[in-house]
Amino acid sequence: MFERLEAGWKIGSLIRKEVFKDRQLMLYPLLSIIVIAVESILIIGSFLILNFSQIGNTSTYIFQAEFVIALFMFYLIS
Repeated sequence: MFERLEAGWKIGSLIRKEVFKDRQLMLYPLLSIIVIAVESILIIGSFLILNFSQIGNTSTYIFQAEFVIALFMFYLIS
């Protein structure tokens, strides 16, 4: 029942050992984490700023949705 899980764990362990042998292989995952964190902060932060600055104004909710969708598309493409 757990053969697939065990095989996946072994593959993950082998990959981790290889990555730690060559430190340059860690560069891409670290850069990816940094970029994802920055873009997530920008998307969530911009949504919160727009949301709190226009409380009660229903015409801006459509703009907010379009803006968040555009930021998410930028995140997805990059």
